[in-house]
Amino acid sequence: MLKGKKDANIMIDSIIFDMQQLAMQMEFIEFLYVPQRCNRWDSVRPYRWERKTKRAEREERHEGREIRDRERERETARKKEWEREE
Repeated sequence: MLKGKKDANIMIDSIIFDMQQLAMQMEFIEFLYVPQRCNRWDSVRPYRWERKTKRAEREERHEGREIRDRERERETARKKEWEREE
């Protein structure tokens, strides 16, 4: 199989290259379909993949709460309208 350090380094370099190619493909697919960033390939491409900060995650959760609150308000308004009609 491998005949020493040189062959091992060549093998490792080819694996790293394959991982980088896969990361580029995933980035393209993610760009097309997924709104959030993926953190899986941080070790391969740290300059392209940012990790979300705690603050950004907190803001996203807050936005989700606001949306749910608005939906609840709409539902209660609809129920009140139905009660008035009856």
